[in-house]
Amino acid sequence: MIDEKILLQRAKLLNISVDSETIMRIIEDIAENQELTVDKLRKKLKNTGINFEDFKTKLETDVLLSRLRDKELDQKLYVSDTEAENFLSTEVEFNLSSGEIAIMHLKVPFNDEIGKESSSVVAQEILASLIENKSANFGERKFGGYEFEEWGWRKYDRIPELFLNHVISLEPGNYSEVIESKSGFHILYVVERRSTLIQDKIVRYRAKHILKRVDDERNEQIAFESLKEIKTRVLAGERFEYFAKRFSDDEKSAENEGDLGWAYQGDYVPSFEREAMKLEVGEISDPIRTPFGYHLIMIIDKVQEKVSSERKLTLAKNLIREKRARDVVREWISDMRANSFIDKKI
Repeated sequence: MIDEKILLQRAKLLNISVDSETIMRIIEDIAENQELTVDKLRKKLKNTGINFEDFKTKLETDVLLSRLRDKELDQKLYVSDTEAENFLSTEVEFNLSSGEIAIMHLKVPFNDEIGKESSSVVAQEILASLIENKSANFGERKFGGYEFEEWGWRKYDRIPELFLNHVISLEPGNYSEVIESKSGFHILYVVERRSTLIQDKIVRYRAKHILKRVDDERNEQIAFESLKEIKTRVLAGERFEYFAKRFSDDEKSAENEGDLGWAYQGDYVPSFEREAMKLEVGEISDPIRTPFGYHLIMIIDKVQEKVSSERKLTLAKNLIREKRARDVVREWISDMRANSFIDKKI
C-alpha cells in the first residue's frame, strides 16, 4: 500500500496524468479482447462483485504507474545493440532457465465449514476421475462443483515453489498429484511447455473459429454439443464460414466468417494455441474450452518463417530487459521509499 502511495506521489510531482478518454479506450480494448461490448463487460464486473467506477479508478492508477515506470526506468533498462548481440552469441547459456509453462489449476479449499479431511477426499476423487477419463480437453470444466482456471504462460521463477516442485518434471497432458497448501488442496494440469530461446524460424498460422460462450443462459454441455453438431455438418459438406458468420458469439470475427487473421505462437491463450498448433491446414478441431468459452478451430494456412536478424535483436533486448527489470524496479522502489515524505505508519 505504501509503495503505491509513494509512486502516485512521485507521478504527481512529475506532472504525469491520464485523461478519461484514455481510460475509456483501454476499457473498450479490454472488452474487445474478451469479445464483449462495454455494457456486457460492466455487467460481468457487477456479477463478480466489482464496481465499475472502482474498476476505472484501478485502471487509472495502473496507467499512471506504468507511465511513471516508463519515464523513470527507461534509461536504466536501456539495452544497446552490442549488449544484445553479445547475448545472442551466448543465448543458450543465458536462457537455460528461461522456459515457460502453461498450467491449469483447480483448488478445493478448506475452512471452518469445510474440514481439511473432507476437502482432501474430494480432491483425491476429482484427480482419480481425471486420470481415469484422460480428459485434457476439459469438455466438462467443473468437477464436483470446482472449476479449473487457466493460468496462461508463466516463467518457472514466477510459479510458487510449492507448485513448481510438482510440475517441473510433468509432461504436457498430465496432472500433478494432489498438493496441500495452507488454504486447500490443489490439482495442476500441464497444458504445454515452450522455450524462450530465440529460434531461427518461427511458426505463423491463420485460423478461423466459432465461439460459443458459457454463461448463466447457456451451460457447458449445450455449448459443447452445439459445436459438435456444427463440426459434423461441416465434415458432411456444409461451409464452416456459414456457421461462423451466423452462430459464433465472437461478433468481430463473425463479420469475417470466423477469420482471426495471422498469429504467431504466443498470441492466444495456451489452450487455444495448443490445439491450433496440432491441426493441419484445412483440419477442424473438436470443441475446446478456453476462458472465453468453447471453440471450433479451423486452420486456413500455416507457415514457418525465418526470423530476421532485426527481430532477433529486438527479442534479445526484450529478454535482457525482462531479466534486469525485477532488480531495477526493486532498487527504484527502495529509492522512492527513502525519499518519500509519506508517513511510514501508512
